[in-house]
Amino acid sequence: MRLIYSLILVLTAVLPALAQQLRPLSLEPVSDVLRGSMIRPDANGVEAALVKVLLPVQGVEFDGNMIGDAEFHTNEYWVWLEAYREGISPGTREFKIHCPGAETLRVCFTDFSDIALLSPKTAYELRLDVPPYLLGRPSGPADPGGNYFVLSVTPKSNVVVHVDGQLAEVADGETILFCRYGDHSYSVEAPGYLAEKGAFTIMKGGDKVVKNVTLQSRMSNVTVTAATPGTVISLNGQRKGTGSWSGALGAGTYQLEATLEGHEPYRTSFDVAERETRTVEIPALTPIYARLDVTCKPAGATITIDGKQAGTTPQVFTELLEGRHKLTVSSPGYQTLTRDLTLSAAQPVTVAEALTKKTTVSKKGDGLRKAQHLSLCVSDKDGNIFYFTDDQWKNLSSSDKSDYKPKGVVIKDETDAFLVAMEDAGEGNWDYACRNGAPSIERLKLIYKYRDSLNKKLRVFGREGLLIDDWYWSSTEFDSSYASIVDMGSGHVFNGGKTSAIRVRAVALVSEAVAM
Repeated sequence: MRLIYSLILVLTAVLPALAQQLRPLSLEPVSDVLRGSMIRPDANGVEAALVKVLLPVQGVEFDGNMIGDAEFHTNEYWVWLEAYREGISPGTREFKIHCPGAETLRVCFTDFSDIALLSPKTAYELRLDVPPYLLGRPSGPADPGGNYFVLSVTPKSNVVVHVDGQLAEVADGETILFCRYGDHSYSVEAPGYLAEKGAFTIMKGGDKVVKNVTLQSRMSNVTVTAATPGTVISLNGQRKGTGSWSGALGAGTYQLEATLEGHEPYRTSFDVAERETRTVEIPALTPIYARLDVTCKPAGATITIDGKQAGTTPQVFTELLEGRHKLTVSSPGYQTLTRDLTLSAAQPVTVAEALTKKTTVSKKGDGLRKAQHLSLCVSDKDGNIFYFTDDQWKNLSSSDKSDYKPKGVVIKDETDAFLVAMEDAGEGNWDYACRNGAPSIERLKLIYKYRDSLNKKLRVFGREGLLIDDWYWSSTEFDSSYASIVDMGSGHVFNGGKTSAIRVRAVALVSEAVAM
């Protein structure tokens, strides 16, 4: 009897103490994007994982495979831990929390979550059961008698939810209800989708119940393919795509039309059953040919149609498709003739204009002798470099322009002159940027200063390689882990981790333009 009484006294003392200790509840990845100072690499160059510990208590310390010191942000601590990368870093499986007023908590991820190792450059949220005395408020709240049921549904609109047979409110595909302890049922319906039913249990002492439901579509998956490239596909009078199309269709009958300039249209109909997967094939369209006579002088001039050499003057063409075509006629010593034609099977077209002899000065004389600020830089087939103003470039014929290769745009001030490349060199880490011609921080600042003018010049070349509102690397090193970057949207200068993937725009000395 005395032994039993002693055990009761021990349990009476120990159980309340256990109830007053920190306890891990869940560890889940969150969608936060780690950038700038939030990225910390370990000694092997692997980006650390960031664990946000929800613990609104000052003075907490942490032990484990930490990268740098933890930071306190209002109601949570940010703790950087080694992440797992096969063959490089073993990662972190656990760490310790030393909270004033509570026993040291050993957090082993697999004890309460499905996560065994942390992933690089990923943010996680660690939720804890924090005793009320640590938060400065009395313990022992009244039992609420239930907990919340959270239901998230895809699709988000036109959704009808019933819980225990009662219509529930739905906002943006989400239902939140407080339910009593016990078993419950739910059903979800939406137009065009199969209904889904399920059950859940609210347990005393347990957490809220969260369910994600993705309804299965009643729609059919239909693919339409065309044997003739460029065929325009329309269903029930609505254009769907070119060459091929795939999408969801409801059960029913559909009118299919296939059209292409210079070809006879093709029309048919087909039926689709509910939740069917099928492919509809459009046969090769029948071509419609037109006639073109090119009799330009001098005889023997080269004829190019739609970018392909087609013969010499004079010549008759009878196998050109009806529709629009671009014709060029060229001969040494003459200005190139260019015409946009629309051919019809019902009416032959004749082009008989005589070519005009060239009287312009040499191409080198048309350009600038030296590089000027914001001038256009090009090279010819022999590697010679030329510079043009906007007007000089625009006044060149298409044939003359084809003799040059655009290299970039010149930036020139009192102390420096360099060439900005036509396109970005992609994205990569700092080493990649240095290998691919990243500018110094001072030159990158100049690029931002003249960004709008540079983009305007690139458009003169007919290019889309414009400088965009994003980060760009410089070749200027801050320290062993960071280098300077510029936000091309605001011009602000920051220090980025050298392992980060950031855009690169190459530059070169004006004298090195040929190598770009």
